[in-house]
Amino acid sequence: MGSVRPGLSAAGLALLALAALILAACGNGSGNDSPTLLVNSLADTDERDGTLTLREALLVATGQISLADLDDAELAQVDGAAGPQSDDVIRLDEALSAGATIALESSLPVLSSGGDTIDGRPVGGEEAPGLVIDGSAGAFTCLRIDSSRNAVLGVEFTACRTAILLGQQAAENRIGGSGPGEGNVISGNVVGIELRGRMNLIQGNYIGIDRSGEQADGNDFEGIWITPLGKSNTIGGPNPGEGNVISGNPLFGISIDGAFGNVVQGNVIGLNASATVAVGNRYGINIQAGATENIIGGDAPEEANVITGNNTGVLLRDPGTSGNTVRGNRFVVTARGDEVTNAADIFQEASASGNVVEDNELK
Repeated sequence: MGSVRPGLSAAGLALLALAALILAACGNGSGNDSPTLLVNSLADTDERDGTLTLREALLVATGQISLADLDDAELAQVDGAAGPQSDDVIRLDEALSAGATIALESSLPVLSSGGDTIDGRPVGGEEAPGLVIDGSAGAFTCLRIDSSRNAVLGVEFTACRTAILLGQQAAENRIGGSGPGEGNVISGNVVGIELRGRMNLIQGNYIGIDRSGEQADGNDFEGIWITPLGKSNTIGGPNPGEGNVISGNPLFGISIDGAFGNVVQGNVIGLNASATVAVGNRYGINIQAGATENIIGGDAPEEANVITGNNTGVLLRDPGTSGNTVRGNRFVVTARGDEVTNAADIFQEASASGNVVEDNELK
């Protein structure tokens, strides 16, 4: 029987094992025989006008309108028996080019039936986000998910109050991914991603940085906000392409507020996508309000987060914030011949006791 390293609780080890299993649990909502809805209009309407909008496709997928409600031209954009009982894929028609923008007039219909995919990658051009969702100057939440096994791929969200909200019933969803063009750009919002659910994957995204991966386009409050309801979610991962770039946010890159059992691994936090230039957050990772048993980094080199270029790399604070592990992360890099560092790598307030902070590469 193998030994257990000092400082990592049995619960923490169980969380690492759970994180590995989440990849298998989270479907992408798209089998080869999944019904497909091809969006061929950039309007934000629900009208019988011969074109299929994103709003209409979501209403069909979640059962709020039926296929029988569509007119003939709209129905021609649907392949298969789409509806709440099937795992549907919503894609852009090839007539729409990369960068096609939908300016929302209200929040999109909630993903409520489960197993559906919004795939914003342009047909035949899957290397970059194709669909841009504009939230009209931060007036509302752009997309809410209240079900399981959905996926959001290759979409750019901007100017939303909250770009993507995963509600308490949201489980085993995938936001982004490691495949070509699967990552989303979630930047220029008030909040990027709000996590209230469990066992969700956030992978391969740019969060707070523009689609080039070079310039800050920060989310005002949090790039990723894990609320007290958020449990056993995974941000990033140890395998190629799974890490997110979480940079350029003027307050928090990631804030873990009273949440339990989340894993943050393999991300770049505070640099550009090529890890050569600082594009800092004020706080790279904030752990507070009684957050427990969260894991930042890990034992293996590929589990390390690169957390540098920020004001503060990791902040642990507040009574009850305990049992968290910050291990094996890199808080300094050499880029273009110069060291890139945080003003402070790790700051732990005295009130936040019983956390494990070890084996990190500090300046």
